[in-house]
Amino acid sequence: MSAVVLERLYDVSEVAAHIRRDPSTVRRKIAAGEFSGAFDDGDGRSHYLVPESALIKYLDARRVTPTKEN
Repeated sequence: MSAVVLERLYDVSEVAAHIRRDPSTVRRKIAAGEFSGAFDDGDGRSHYLVPESALIKYLDARRVTPTKEN
């Protein structure tokens, strides 16, 4: 028997807090496909959920690595 792994899902306000942006900005980013795997929860009110892996991928893509100066 294989184990089932459940991934944490974040709502728009939680994602907004993590990336320090307004919830409306998060909705636009979801619509633009910047959070792969995000989906509408199906209640008919455009409540999006973002998988933790998509949030991590988004943050990692924007992480700046300092470079050494000579």
